[in-house]
Amino acid sequence: MTTQLRPTKALLSIGVTAILLTALGILIFAPQRLRAQESIECAADITVQPGDTLSAIAGRTLGNLAAYQLIVTATNAKAATDISYATIANANQLVVGWKLCIPAAAGIVVNVTPTVPPVPTATPTPFTPPTPPPFAFTEDE
Repeated sequence: MTTQLRPTKALLSIGVTAILLTALGILIFAPQRLRAQESIECAADITVQPGDTLSAIAGRTLGNLAAYQLIVTATNAKAATDISYATIANANQLVVGWKLCIPAAAGIVVNVTPTVPPVPTATPTPFTPPTPPPFAFTEDE
């Protein structure tokens, strides 16, 4: 009977050790993952418009159609801490109105053009009062 207790104690010891190592790993690495998510900075925010694709947005803002994955990663990281950003599960499916994060990355120049054209200001024309007709006296008969 004592030989059966030893394997049970050994298994229990291995199980407890595994749980402790897992907990230690979570305590060590979880804060780094959270800090990595918080360190994402958006150079600009984009609102998805009709006809937009991630590659088109990447081409327009980052100058590279293939850089769309940077937008996905940055937007999902921001969405983890700010619910105003979209969570992108499928890069091929965007919803009009989603808020996306255009990441600020070293060596990347972000070109953001306004989605709404500026309203032209009207130039007022100066008021010139009309010239009254000349006054003429007439004699009544």
